[in-house]
Amino acid sequence: MRNAVLRVPAIIVFVLAAVSHVDAADVTQVVKKFAIATPQPIYPEAARLQRITGLGYFKVRVQRATGRVKEVSVLRSTGNQLLDAAAIKALSQWRFKAGVLPSIKQLHPSSHDPLANDDCLIAVPVHFQLQRNGVITKT
Repeated sequence: MRNAVLRVPAIIVFVLAAVSHVDAADVTQVVKKFAIATPQPIYPEAARLQRITGLGYFKVRVQRATGRVKEVSVLRSTGNQLLDAAAIKALSQWRFKAGVLPSIKQLHPSSHDPLANDDCLIAVPVHFQLQRNGVITKT
């Protein structure tokens, strides 16, 4: 894909309810501290050619013991199925250090999630945008 520049956002939010209240600087430190791999979403060629952009939020369920992503779901769509699918595919490949992420129960003691002690939930904003010069960025 020529002229494409994609950057993974260094924004991970452990508390899903606080997605709109996150300090990006604090979140960046969390990513650097716990993430092992954060592959970039690939901007779909069809979306790029049609100049489709979008901002979405995705919920990533990570198994704490392994650091592997178990599930990715859409909290708020980018508005385009191609962009959502690209984000989900990339986020599914993220990896974290085993055993260090906080559990759902640690962050939300009243959680009724059956895997609250085993998993961590992470909200990730993904923004696909085109710049004026046609270069693609994903922040």
